[in-house]
Amino acid sequence: MKKELEINGINQLTEEDQSIVNKLVEKRLNKIERQIKNDFSLNVLIKEYEKDGKSKKYSVDFTLRVGNKYFKSKDTDWKLSNAVNSSLDKLQTEIEHKFHVSEQK
Repeated sequence: MKKELEINGINQLTEEDQSIVNKLVEKRLNKIERQIKNDFSLNVLIKEYEKDGKSKKYSVDFTLRVGNKYFKSKDTDWKLSNAVNSSLDKLQTEIEHKFHVSEQK
């Protein structure tokens, strides 16, 4: 099974944030791989928005391609890990609905 992963915008993040993103995505990627049992490519787009204060807002976009099917999810949050996890949750819910993973045992 072939899997491709591309993370755009990660170079704009701090090393600590890059590490967080990589760990969260890799962990979930294994789960997604078991769910779809097919070749796929996952594209991640991370945007960082700075406000006038010290806070930053993060936008995380996932696009998963399995054959000719596309699954997309997006979320924003003030905390990067929350944005990544929430967007991945949405993506996995879409996969569950499309492939009826829970029914395949």
